Amino acid sequence: MVLITIDIGGNDVLTCGSGSNTASCLQQVEATMASNLSTILGQLRAAVRPSVPIVGMTYYDPYLGDWLAGGSARSTATGSVPYLVTLNDLLARTYGAAGDRVADVQDAFQSTELSRDVGSPWGQVPVAVEQACTLLDMSCRIGQQTLGTDPSPAGAKVIAHAFERAIGVLRTAP
Repeated sequence: MVLITIDIGGNDVLTCGSGSNTASCLQQVEATMASNLSTILGQLRAAVRPSVPIVGMTYYDPYLGDWLAGGSARSTATGSVPYLVTLNDLLARTYGAAGDRVADVQDAFQSTELSRDVGSPWGQVPVAVEQACTLLDMSCRIGQQTLGTDPSPAGAKVIAHAFERAIGVLRTAP
């Protein structure tokens, strides 16, 4: 069976950083991402049979490890979550408009769960922070900022399971 998975656009958002123009930067990036993704999905669909599943993914939050740094870095980390939700809603709508499925990595990483704390190697931290520090390839340390743009091996497994849930059971050709 042929299957296409897509993980695209996340690095575009990283260019916005955390400066005072972040909101306007994100709006511009999101508009460009939606347009580019729609074009890509249309071209992919035109190149394959209609029965070929195309599955795109939402994203985890690479800024959540900064929560451990405290102060303004903690505010930046928690403030990144609404932007993540907006980005992932845009991705889900774009994939859905093209008739494609979505692997919900945001929920698989529990990226929005800031209201409940859990014990971790870094003390009591929000679930989202613990998940980011565990599932992303970054060195989380109390009092230091960090950025984890790539999944760790454990994170890759979580992403794979999110794709499995989105794909369901595939039948192979006889």
